[in-house]
Amino acid sequence: MLKRLLFFIILVAVICTAFYYGSPQIEQKLPDPVWPAVDAEKVDRIDICVEPENCFSLIRSASHWNVLLSGWKSSPYADTGKVEELIGVLSRGRALRYIGSVNKADLSQYGLEPPHLEIVTGGGQVLTIDVGAESPSEDGVFAHNSLEPGQLFLLGKDYAELSGVTPGMFCDLHLARGSSKDVESITMSIDSTPDWKIAREPESEKFVFQFPASLEADSVSTAEVDLLIHSLFETGAKALVQNSTGKIEKEVLNIELGIIDKSHQTVNVFRTDNDKIRYIANSTVQYGNFVLDKGHVDQLKRTAFDMRRRNVLSLETGKVGSMKINQGNQTFSAFKSEGVWKSSSEKSELLGIDMSLWRLNELRFEAESVKSLGENVESVMAWEMMDQEGKRLAKVEFLSDANLPEGQCWLSVGNRTEFYPVSNKLLEDLQGQIPLRK
Repeated sequence: MLKRLLFFIILVAVICTAFYYGSPQIEQKLPDPVWPAVDAEKVDRIDICVEPENCFSLIRSASHWNVLLSGWKSSPYADTGKVEELIGVLSRGRALRYIGSVNKADLSQYGLEPPHLEIVTGGGQVLTIDVGAESPSEDGVFAHNSLEPGQLFLLGKDYAELSGVTPGMFCDLHLARGSSKDVESITMSIDSTPDWKIAREPESEKFVFQFPASLEADSVSTAEVDLLIHSLFETGAKALVQNSTGKIEKEVLNIELGIIDKSHQTVNVFRTDNDKIRYIANSTVQYGNFVLDKGHVDQLKRTAFDMRRRNVLSLETGKVGSMKINQGNQTFSAFKSEGVWKSSSEKSELLGIDMSLWRLNELRFEAESVKSLGENVESVMAWEMMDQEGKRLAKVEFLSDANLPEGQCWLSVGNRTEFYPVSNKLLEDLQGQIPLRK
């Protein structure tokens, strides 16, 4: 009995062993590698090499980022928004797909040479990213990284754009820094001569002239202030260079901003003898020199005359209920009924009258007014506006003068005691809009 039991146990063991070693093994497949994402809060340095000899770094400080450039004595401030865009791309950390393993010798066929990106996080992690060529399907670029060596991925087009980055793309090219709402005063000097100063009224958004004294009673044009501040805070320069690229011929502008925290920002614009880079500027908010084009300089160069609110007329356009226009020996009249302008004679609807009234209210004189005109001046059109009861609200007259600059005419308001040179565009549009005989 014992022998039979021992034989049975041995037989079972032999069968189990044969089954185990004779059966095929099930191979477990490991998950595909995943493209690593960086922690945006821990990134404190990004080193970028588009070409081996053209490398730069983005360095985080307590309140801003700087661009570390080879050969520069100081590190310019970086455009924080553009740095955050780059970190956003890196922190999302998603690949379109995983391609597979690749030998080091085969990397070149995927274009995996520079550009080279190295991200150093605050925790000490180093992630190196190599971005390669565009895929044949043109839906992404090949790439690999140091945390998954030998593994090939396809990244989206946002990574493809990194191959064209330059240091200048990350430099802050704005002439002033901060919020335009923090500006309390602006002082302008032109050709090294003080021209004007304006300051914001306490507890108000409006600016008033503080200099010259002759303009203290004049109101400041809000539109001109907005344009100048936009040119300083929002319009970027063409580039940033360490040194001047030509001999300085003269200082064109000096602009000083008084800020709400009692600090000051100063921008100096210079003209050089370099035909390719005619204007450069430096600012107390940036290292190096800005390269400006003429259009940007023209936006900044605002005289005291430019900064004045030069509207010829102040008309409550909503009260205008009827109008009369005289041109030569012809008279045209119109009235407004239920929000619609109509011809008095034909009762036909007229389009664009309200816009013309608004344009008249916004019309600005192009030079100082005069009290009298020469003999060769001719009256072209008289335009009278009345309220619903027929009471006159305003009357203007357009006059032509061959001695005026091209595109201008005279405008008188009321009784011909003062004449303002204005653009003749409104006059020309009215002549085409009002159905008078040709």
